Amino acid sequence: VLQGAGEMPDLVERFAREARSVARLRHPGIVQVFEIDEWEGRPYFTMEYVEGSSLDRIACDPASAGFHASPEGLDPTEAVELVRQAAEAVQHAHESGIVHRDLKPANILVALPAREAKVADFGLAKDVALTPSDASRMARLTRTGMMFGTPGYMSPEQAGGRLDEVGPASDVWALGVILFELLTGRLPFEGRSSGELLVGILTREAPSARSLRPGLPRDLDTVCREALRRDVAERYASAGALAEDLARFLAGEPVH
Repeated sequence: VLQGAGEMPDLVERFAREARSVARLRHPGIVQVFEIDEWEGRPYFTMEYVEGSSLDRIACDPASAGFHASPEGLDPTEAVELVRQAAEAVQHAHESGIVHRDLKPANILVALPAREAKVADFGLAKDVALTPSDASRMARLTRTGMMFGTPGYMSPEQAGGRLDEVGPASDVWALGVILFELLTGRLPFEGRSSGELLVGILTREAPSARSLRPGLPRDLDTVCREALRRDVAERYASAGALAEDLARFLAGEPVH
């Protein structure tokens, strides 16, 4: 339930947009919205209950959820499978006209003991299927803060405030950051402040995952590099293409 809805019309708009966006999506890897309504003048929506944990908590304490890890990061096979599932779900959202724009471990739930990744929290989602007038209204709503997302997972186009360039490739970048973090135990870009972190995203290439975890398979290092290209055109063409390469790795096949 959204509290204080009457005093925050912009927040109500965002709340309703998330509910409508996610309600259109039907995929086992996306937390399902069941109902959108009001209660005593306050909007609410009901969602699928996921019994398990969020990916950020699993990354901090893998053993508590039955996962394996080394000092550098999560077991590579387990990390790859979770990101593969999330990438497939994100691809479905993209095919339905929805770009998440705030993918991070905290927004990926893991159902246990099945170990099924489920993407959640579409509050900053961009609906590319909106009518021109709706899109203009949503752009004004987003531009009130200009920058959106979580700094450590922002793509260069997000970090630079280039709103018109933000699209599916921005979610591919975020998935690459998540994979990198799970494999190495740290973000590809860090800083003493958000500003310093964003400057790094805008001006530097991501480090090699193998430089932080030398025993990591070269193919996984390659996958991280391809997902984290600063130039949108050089990244994986889609979240689905990323998922396919991760599936090849799990099958013992060369990645593309």
